[in-house]
Amino acid sequence: MPRSHHLALAGALGAALLGALGAPALAASDDNPVVAEWAAVDQAIGQAQHNLAAARQALKEGRTPLPGERRGNVNGSSRLTPAYFDRVAALEQKVAEARQQLGQAYALRRDLPEDRNYQGPVQTPPARAQRGHLPAGQTPAGQAGQPSATQTPR
Repeated sequence: MPRSHHLALAGALGAALLGALGAPALAASDDNPVVAEWAAVDQAIGQAQHNLAAARQALKEGRTPLPGERRGNVNGSSRLTPAYFDRVAALEQKVAEARQQLGQAYALRRDLPEDRNYQGPVQTPPARAQRGHLPAGQTPAGQAGQPSATQTPR
């Protein structure tokens, strides 16, 4: 999937999650689109995690029967009413939806470049390479630890 789609999906997911909570959106960097993508996806993941925690807490608290959801039997025992089970099922559905949102946000993150500062392939300008000004750890052959054409392996 192209990066622009990731940013759009992450932005839409993050905006939907943030809009539901009324939270302000984070500012994204205009200098590096990859950083902006990471920021949007991280924000979406954070909101999805928050929503999942809230849904789990609501389910935990919702398992306690409310007044009127327990009926007495003739023999002195009690049973829960169908309204209780419907309410708990709705809370469980909200937890499942929150898990799905979090999974979608993590899927967006998996498809992003690993390096948040990635701006494309970095090449040493030929003039610098000829003067011997290579980045630390690089040899004229190109990669650290690889012998150049004039060197013999030990």
